[in-house]
Amino acid sequence: MAATDKFFALIDNPDKIFFKAMAAPKILCLGCEGAFSPGHNSYHVSRSEFFEKYLRTFQKNENVRRARLKKGVSVIFQKQVPDFLLLITTWLPNEYAKGHEGAQIGLHFIKRDGDFYFAGIESIP
Repeated sequence: MAATDKFFALIDNPDKIFFKAMAAPKILCLGCEGAFSPGHNSYHVSRSEFFEKYLRTFQKNENVRRARLKKGVSVIFQKQVPDFLLLITTWLPNEYAKGHEGAQIGLHFIKRDGDFYFAGIESIP
């Protein structure tokens, strides 16, 4: 999926103009440490806040690094925003440690007028 390649390229070489063109106005960021205070009911940040505060934090993220290897990819269509959740297996069961359930990274995208826009990131579990 070209949208994932664009997102991964932005992690390496952040470009605010390009990010604004390829990202939704609000970004779901379950992997943004320190972004949310207790009792906060939303895990969304603005596109500019994600770019300024969080995009670079994924440069050294092991799950993101492993996601680029694309061990296993599942695309799930959702009837609510975001429209698409791309799950990329980053750790197979028992690969990280015996008994470990494995892990995935979830990249959220919305599709508007035939184009995909980055709309979020999460780590599962």
